[in-house]
Amino acid sequence: RRNPDGSYGDAVLMETTSELEFQQFLPQGSELAGGNAQPDGVIHFDGTKDSAAPVVFVKNQTHNIVGNEDWDSTGYPGGTGITFRLGAQSTAANPEESEGTYTLLSLEETLWAERNEVGEGKPFKEFGRFSGSDSSDRSVAPWRYRDHVEVSRAAGEFLYDPASQVKRHFDDGWGLFHKIYETNPYAVRVDLRKIEVHNGGDELAPDLYFNLFMRGGDGKEVKVLSNFEGHLYTWIYHELPEKSSLNLQAEMSRYWFYGLAYPGADLFGVEVKDEDAFFSDWWKFLDDWLMKPGERHYSSLTGLQLLDFTMTDLQVWVHVP
Repeated sequence: RRNPDGSYGDAVLMETTSELEFQQFLPQGSELAGGNAQPDGVIHFDGTKDSAAPVVFVKNQTHNIVGNEDWDSTGYPGGTGITFRLGAQSTAANPEESEGTYTLLSLEETLWAERNEVGEGKPFKEFGRFSGSDSSDRSVAPWRYRDHVEVSRAAGEFLYDPASQVKRHFDDGWGLFHKIYETNPYAVRVDLRKIEVHNGGDELAPDLYFNLFMRGGDGKEVKVLSNFEGHLYTWIYHELPEKSSLNLQAEMSRYWFYGLAYPGADLFGVEVKDEDAFFSDWWKFLDDWLMKPGERHYSSLTGLQLLDFTMTDLQVWVHVP
């Protein structure tokens, strides 16, 4: 939680990973609730320094990271554990020592900077999947992390859009919560700015919606925006007259969307459509296109751009790190 002066305040949620499973840990007395997750435990805090720091427990062999063990108070299983605390430099693990120090490295400047180093003798055998004789399907970088209970979500959301992830896991109790990042070195951002409808097809006032597709760290498309079960936002504007325009930043509660730049793939794809509800337009079976040609439009252009679809003009802004 950010303090009023802009500095970091109290920890309100800790999410850890154990290969294919995400776990959530809350401070004692947390107000977070709702959403599709249940707390896995209470955060332990290390109070040996001026400010208490959350504790994580990394298990031997499996490397699973959790927050609900009690080794800080009961001692390590078999007496083989080492406690590492943040320090000015890192120390190597030493079985003769019970404590050590660690430092934090910038993921952006280290592993992420090598993300396109793919091939023989390089860090990755494919995008986000590590090389090495002992590597497996689970040997992946953070931009390919996906919780096994949320298999339809974009791979890597944990890294490039954590705000959307944690707000989905716990919907209530945050107070003021922003989903727009001041800085984000990992995500492609697509903003929908303005739509002009020149021709509504067979409707003088079409029911306008968009299908917006972006990619996760495994290259698979995710429908981040739609009129039904958009992964980040669901939206439709009923009866928008022909020859009119709409300021999407004013009309949509969420007009910005995040994905990853996947090698060899376009940054986003978009469809502009008219919803035909079956109960009213009983002679129709498919939603109409509000673009010519009637097909998904892909783009890798960046900056502010006007997409001319003849029937409609869509203004978008695209940013890459």
